[in-house]
Amino acid sequence: MHLNKLTDLIYPYLSADELEWLQSAMSALQTSADPMNDLLDISVLVKRKVSSTLAIQNDLVHVIDGSELIRILLIHKALSSHAELSTTTLVKGYYQAGDSSEKAALLRGLNVIDPKGEAASVAIRAARCNSLDEFTALALNNGYASMHFEDLNFNQLVLKTLFLGLDIDNLVGLRNRLSPSLSNMCFSYVVEQALADRVPPATIWLAIRYQDLTLEHSSLFNQYTEHFISKSDKHQTEIKKLIKNQSI
Repeated sequence: MHLNKLTDLIYPYLSADELEWLQSAMSALQTSADPMNDLLDISVLVKRKVSSTLAIQNDLVHVIDGSELIRILLIHKALSSHAELSTTTLVKGYYQAGDSSEKAALLRGLNVIDPKGEAASVAIRAARCNSLDEFTALALNNGYASMHFEDLNFNQLVLKTLFLGLDIDNLVGLRNRLSPSLSNMCFSYVVEQALADRVPPATIWLAIRYQDLTLEHSSLFNQYTEHFISKSDKHQTEIKKLIKNQSI
């Protein structure tokens, strides 16, 4: 997303004082001799300087609050104004130094900040975090992982999403990343959960293609689909869709 489009999304929601502060901060970043540290110093002030309610949804950024969107704008400004500052260096530095809300803003805005996936290694490490806010910012309603993660890393993201009890129908690009490894990894999790008498999110069946299952897993398919059909109406709905769509 071009910087001008991002400002067009934000500016109409701000008061005169908030707009004045943000424009001053943008100018300071543009002429900064130390953009990384100045960005971090300015980012800390965002929640204190801007209190207007702001929630935007478009094809790149999904319904986030004002402070997150403004931080994405500031990061974008620092990158676009300083060719000497690589995307990976900035993303890594900001993620390491930021608090949890700053980390979440960065991760949610990666499609805007890093459309080429240059800093994917930072996002992969972030996917191992213990913060639910940070993880959901990266995993849900965010297409960055599906576009830039290797298969193993993407599959691990899907499985962690399910492990946290989250629905993967909000995992953008999942359909395009279906694979034998993901199908079998998720079916193994289905079996594990059944044996432990637990019920995983019903959307787990969205990550499974019957034709991708190993001989062992396909032989267990009817047993475990029947098990979860009896356990959950939501599972019943998703399993019926899977069977119908894949002509099982």
